Amino acid sequence: MKFTVSALQLCERLQILKDAIVPNSGNVSLFDHILFDFRGGVLYLTASNRELSIKSQLETSDGEGEGKVAIMPTYLLPLSYYGDVPVVFNIDESNFQVNMEVPKGKASFIATSAEEYPTNSNLEENKFGVSLNLEKLKFGLSVVMMALPTDNLRPKFNGVYFDFVDNKLVLVATNSVRLVRFSINDVVAENASSGLVTINQMHLLEKIIAKNETDTIKVEMNDKTVTFISDKFTISGNRFVESFPNYNSVIPPEDMLSHKFIADRASVIKGVKYILPFVDSSTKRVDLKVEEGKVTIYGQDVNYSTEGNYTVDCNYQGEPMDIAFTAKDFLPILEKISGTDIEICFVDKTRPGVFRPLEQIEGTELCAILVPLL
Repeated sequence: MKFTVSALQLCERLQILKDAIVPNSGNVSLFDHILFDFRGGVLYLTASNRELSIKSQLETSDGEGEGKVAIMPTYLLPLSYYGDVPVVFNIDESNFQVNMEVPKGKASFIATSAEEYPTNSNLEENKFGVSLNLEKLKFGLSVVMMALPTDNLRPKFNGVYFDFVDNKLVLVATNSVRLVRFSINDVVAENASSGLVTINQMHLLEKIIAKNETDTIKVEMNDKTVTFISDKFTISGNRFVESFPNYNSVIPPEDMLSHKFIADRASVIKGVKYILPFVDSSTKRVDLKVEEGKVTIYGQDVNYSTEGNYTVDCNYQGEPMDIAFTAKDFLPILEKISGTDIEICFVDKTRPGVFRPLEQIEGTELCAILVPLL
């Protein structure tokens, strides 16, 4: 078979597909290869591993024949130096010899038979699909993923929970200290099911969203798998079968949030960063003293006799209150939440604090909670 594609477009696809490859896969056949499937004048590309597969396709020219082979991506790396030039592939399926040619350059290598290339199960039964607003999903993932765990101690938390409920999609992630819930309203999905989408799938989804040139992305799901479809890529992976904890039960109800203050978000961020050099290096403890009209951000390290404080004007009426958080969890929430002003609410200093933008993005609702230090 023979075909010509754009080197620039091929490299753009390979940059995403290579993230699904398992390097040095040992006795697992072809997990370190990319499947080239040429038929009907279109080049279909697939990368798979034990958890997921990602697919893309490219229009070709001067096509002859049909067939498929598995190619090590290492052999394709030189194409990234050529820019937007045509690259000709001439593949002999009898011995898997690949001749690759660009203007003023030629290369040849041996591919592998694609007969045993791994595939993930397809969506078949109980399938549903819904199109989501790209910008809302992009923002939602950016804030929710800051609460992803960095270890594998609790597998049921190792991903983002997609919950289709009450005509909305709720994205949730937690590391047991932080929890972020982001809702996209007016999402109607008949026969919808909910499930945990793994961390690896989420990182790939972020990358294909960045490459998407339309204003929507489609999600399809059944009892075993979930698929995301953009204009250039399709990610299909296994859903986590273990049930996700009841996230709403850990968010304090509105009628219990007796302490609330509203402040300029950038000023609070500036205050936390100002005192960071002076806080305890092991706990990174940041104290908030909330009083009428102001919040004082305070930190100290008794071992080195350092301390610092920064005062921010706020809208608060009520009894003075103190609460403390660790900076490594507190600061990311402040930085990711949207809007000029932030609302921070408490039941008391022992219960999780609730963080939300004063003005929500239209059609969405964002809420984050953080367990305090005692």
